[in-house]
Amino acid sequence: MYKVYLDEDVLQDSSTFLIDPKLELAENSAGSFSFGMYPEHPLYDAVTPASVIRVVQVLEDGAERWIWSGRMQSPAEDFHLQRTIECEGVLAFLADSIQRPAEYHDISVIDFLSNLLEIHNSQVDDFKKIKRGVVTVTDPNDSLYRYTNYENTLSVIKSKLVDRLGGILRIRHESDGLYLDYLADYPRLSSQEIAFGENLMNLLKESSYGDVATVLIPLGARLEDEEKSPDWPEALEQRITIASVNGGVDYLIDDAAAAESGKIAKVVEWDDVHVPAILKSKAQEYLDVAKYETKTITATAIDLSTAGFDVDDFRFLDRIRIC
Repeated sequence: MYKVYLDEDVLQDSSTFLIDPKLELAENSAGSFSFGMYPEHPLYDAVTPASVIRVVQVLEDGAERWIWSGRMQSPAEDFHLQRTIECEGVLAFLADSIQRPAEYHDISVIDFLSNLLEIHNSQVDDFKKIKRGVVTVTDPNDSLYRYTNYENTLSVIKSKLVDRLGGILRIRHESDGLYLDYLADYPRLSSQEIAFGENLMNLLKESSYGDVATVLIPLGARLEDEEKSPDWPEALEQRITIASVNGGVDYLIDDAAAAESGKIAKVVEWDDVHVPAILKSKAQEYLDVAKYETKTITATAIDLSTAGFDVDDFRFLDRIRIC
């Protein structure tokens, strides 16, 4: 069974019901929760933009496990006074603060994230404050070089960390507040498997060639004005390239992949790489993956723990074996 709370009051349990409650979760996303309410609901007029809505799972022993928290985003009301409320997850709280212009040199991933959260927490209401949790993502050099320039905090975390280093953002709700974990891998392996003839409902295999690259032009850190080539256009930034360690050319090509798929060029920037040899190494690692099409398998399965079977449950961000 699941319960829904509005702050400390119960929105839904075994005796109080919402209309068509729907929770959608996605990796590195705030997630969303939508539901409807009739005027007869005791909390019909209580939902406000400052309210925090929590979805919890009630376990067999009566304990409650936090699933998701969020806030109202867009309410609507129809002719019959039925209210429909869309909510966004608390990860979106990070979009309510601004990271002013700053330059970060020689800083680790954990310290950079800590600084961003400290700045966020200094600008927002107490219920929007998020503490730094577990961080297992690292940079090979453990020395980031990043700028911020009036972006919101969530945008900075995604563009300056997740988009460049990978990893998984996870919000945790603890007794002393909200925590943001930044994980290099999925946090848990469910011992329940997805198997044909048992709980597998559907399986879809898809391939995508939209992000394939067979030619890669890697660009490193920006050069200062005094480091630029004299014939470089003054209005344009110049970056470190691999030409000096790659036979005078600034690109890598996978000949076999280009023969099969054609020459498909892509530019990738590594702002914190200042050494051409390291830039070439990173570029080769990237190209070794980018030359292949993206293959996705989507499985639709039933969580047998919710059907009375004595098995481990499925949780958001679990790793689950399909056999």
